Amino acid sequence: MSSSKQQTQSVQDQADRIQLSQVLETQQTKVNALKSDKNANQADVNAAVETLEEIKRELNKLENGRGGVSQLKDM
Repeated sequence: MSSSKQQTQSVQDQADRIQLSQVLETQQTKVNALKSDKNANQADVNAAVETLEEIKRELNKLENGRGGVSQLKDM
């Protein structure tokens, strides 16, 4: 890969990490709110936790240079 393409990819990866970190923070807030809501449906809590775990896995992949956020951008 040329230096220019590598630099562009690096900038894109950094932008993806920032975006995914923001999504992670939002999802963590949602999970915390659901867990503290005594009327929350357990299935909703479980789904939110699973989504949070998936975001964490994708962020980890991206930080290790093995992935992106393409499948999470529509969340």
